[in-house]
Amino acid sequence: MNILVKERYDLIWHFYNNSHGICFCKTENESVTEYSVLLSDVTGDFDAIIDDSDCIHLICQNKNGDIIYATHFNGQWRKTSLLKSKSQKPLFKNFTIKRVGNLLNLFYCIDYNGKTMLTHHIIENTSAEPQIIDNIKDDFSVTQDSNGNITVLYFSEIANEWGTKKYIWSQKSWSDFSAIKSLKDVKHPFLYTDINDKIHIVYERSDAVNELFENKEKYLGSGQNPVMFHQIGESAMWEGKNDNKIYIKKSSDISPTVIMPGGFTKPLKFQIRTTKYESELQADCCFGFISDGLFKIYGINNFFAVKKRPVNPVKNESKAENPEYIELQKIKISIAELYNSVETLKEKIKYLDIEKTNHRLDEIETVVNKLTSSKLFKFF
Repeated sequence: MNILVKERYDLIWHFYNNSHGICFCKTENESVTEYSVLLSDVTGDFDAIIDDSDCIHLICQNKNGDIIYATHFNGQWRKTSLLKSKSQKPLFKNFTIKRVGNLLNLFYCIDYNGKTMLTHHIIENTSAEPQIIDNIKDDFSVTQDSNGNITVLYFSEIANEWGTKKYIWSQKSWSDFSAIKSLKDVKHPFLYTDINDKIHIVYERSDAVNELFENKEKYLGSGQNPVMFHQIGESAMWEGKNDNKIYIKKSSDISPTVIMPGGFTKPLKFQIRTTKYESELQADCCFGFISDGLFKIYGINNFFAVKKRPVNPVKNESKAENPEYIELQKIKISIAELYNSVETLKEKIKYLDIEKTNHRLDEIETVVNKLTSSKLFKFF
């Protein structure tokens, strides 16, 4: 997993996982700098995103299967446990985060009685309950339109077909499942919404990369793991089968452009995360590589050209985009940490006869409950 996170100005972050855990480096250009370990007792399954106030949000799971939520704001990392695992075993969750304003929509898989369930979790606060979307098989992909509506593509175990569901943001509700009959035996589907809010699906079938758009299937080329993005125009990108080549095909191209990194350099898929100030770029993924201390990504121009001054704030921001939201998030995380501390202390003294200590812990819980029910937390 490789994620490139670009702030409004000054910095680009690279997050990736190795045997030490989730690591990151910060750079002002395409140069690779020294890496630091952010979280060690975790699996390699994670996602990260940045909001328009330059707060980074990262979701992962520890080796007990608990979902961990970490934020970085004003030079400080904070983390808390978002959801405890009942099995105490990690399961590949395929974490995917979509942001509407500054509200995070988290998608992941859970196991329930041997069934894989696709889950939607709006992180308004650390106690928000997840919602089950459907029983699924194989992979899933998520996209959103300019109105914040979120579409999920997956194979439904119940319907026994590939199809989509849409979360209507204004209504905060899911549509019925809509089957896509032409999707059969596909791998690595990638859902993409273009600048006109029309949905494209690119996917792999056998050794072919195809695109499905407005019920018409189009062959793009030979390869695997396709993605789509927009910069100046719509483009599809994929990697070759065992040849280290990258293929890019713009919507106006007859045939794809072939890129050979050279040597034995293996292409990497990078997740791309930016603020709304990167207005010319609409991309979730692209391919590239790291070589000789430099990042190289294909198809996206000037990604590593960082602004050196803060951009002007956008007027008429919604509640979800208000910077006060970040402060509320920090307070909520602090309260969640306090709850965790109380539970930990209670666990430690469970077998001790210390009435006064228990009484004091109950008083702390009362104070926390008053805080969470105060007017401050009626912001939403």
